[in-house]
Amino acid sequence: MKVLYAIQGTGNGHISRANEIIPILERRVNLDILVSGKNSTLKLNHKVKYYFEGISFAFGKKGGIDFWKSIVNLKLIQFIRDIRSLNVYDYDLIISDFEPISSWACKFYGKECIGLSNQFSMLNPETPKLPNYNCLHRLFLKYYCPVSIGYGIHYQSLGGKIFSPVIKKRLLKIRPEKLSHYTVYLPSYSVKRITQKLKDIKNINFHVFTKEVSKSKTYGNFIFKPISQNLFIKSISTCEGVICNAGFETTSEAIFLKKKLLVIPMKNQFEQKYNAFCLKKMGYESIKKLDSKKISKWIKSENQILVDLNQDTRDIVDRILIDYIKRLPRIPILSNLKTGG
Repeated sequence: MKVLYAIQGTGNGHISRANEIIPILERRVNLDILVSGKNSTLKLNHKVKYYFEGISFAFGKKGGIDFWKSIVNLKLIQFIRDIRSLNVYDYDLIISDFEPISSWACKFYGKECIGLSNQFSMLNPETPKLPNYNCLHRLFLKYYCPVSIGYGIHYQSLGGKIFSPVIKKRLLKIRPEKLSHYTVYLPSYSVKRITQKLKDIKNINFHVFTKEVSKSKTYGNFIFKPISQNLFIKSISTCEGVICNAGFETTSEAIFLKKKLLVIPMKNQFEQKYNAFCLKKMGYESIKKLDSKKISKWIKSENQILVDLNQDTRDIVDRILIDYIKRLPRIPILSNLKTGG
């Protein structure tokens, strides 16, 4: 079976998840990779056949998306050309992790596209819904990346087509510790603003991950670290707690490692607002902006929510592939797959 796996390159979460899913897919099918978007600072550890600029959102420095800059950077004509240029008929199956070029190419050429991402869980009737969830939110989720069938990833498995998070293989082998530092990952805030807001919190060490530095730098009780998977895994697995935006991957990792978690959802980002809403329902803390008093109060609190995340990523991949093959007429289920674990 020949499969195209298309990945949204805006932000690090999709790339992080892809690095776990791709090796499993490669053992089962003949695989090509497509990436669109350019805001990720993580490296995809696999050969990419197609790279498109796609639709990327520009981050501001005060906690949100810069919509004006995002619109200025949008290359709509090139986006349409890329959709038309992608030959989806070269593949038996297209799987899209909220990647719009592959999904719109499938829609344009009448080809089935399978969606797999946390965004698709928001469209499922069984998942929680924001009180002010409206038709505009639903239309964006449905038409930014239109798919034939969507498999969602959510903080808690709900059965059916909703799975619990994909956790890095390396994290599964780690025995977490609790040292004296807090891990901070707030890409929508500048280093200057983070320092201004957290400097009054004394006797607490902060590991701040940012793309503004290329090597670790110490400033008082702050250690500013470059975006590095190795450094981040070491920091988050030994920290006392995590302060981050409400991106799905980092929050899932904090939950898996049973860390205290405080989220600050990115402004003008519906997905993060939704994630923060779900986390709050689970008992985790959420605040609207960097606020030293609220953060200090949270640090002093003993509240810790223990949620078990135990989804096997192989089960997700196998479910999608077997569901697809079952829809094919008169083809034995295993004849079209590679063998392997």
